[in-house]
Amino acid sequence: MDLSDRRELNNGFGEGLTRAFELAITPSVFAGLGWLADRWLGTTPLFMILLLVLTMVGMGLRWWYEYDGRMTLIENELRNKRSRPLEDSSIDGAGAAPVAFRPPELPDGRLPTGVTLEDAS
Repeated sequence: MDLSDRRELNNGFGEGLTRAFELAITPSVFAGLGWLADRWLGTTPLFMILLLVLTMVGMGLRWWYEYDGRMTLIENELRNKRSRPLEDSSIDGAGAAPVAFRPPELPDGRLPTGVTLEDAS
């Protein structure tokens, strides 16, 4: 395992630990603030439940948009790699100019995961 693979693996562990900590602490803090607001206003656990639910929905939306943005970036990189022809730097025995090399097309234009590389428009 080379250094870049180890670094990527360690970054993945760090990101996972960060998300786990965030998932445990953030709703607890907001539920605690809701509990304090309920005690101050003399209400039932209305604010505690409301802040807890809003926090969970907000975190879920944020994680979804981060994931969607990351996947869009990866799809664009794959699309750019696929549409850009590669040049073969070797010259054949006849002294001809370099020949453009294009990677073979995948069956039905899809990636193994089922994601297409064509524009949605």
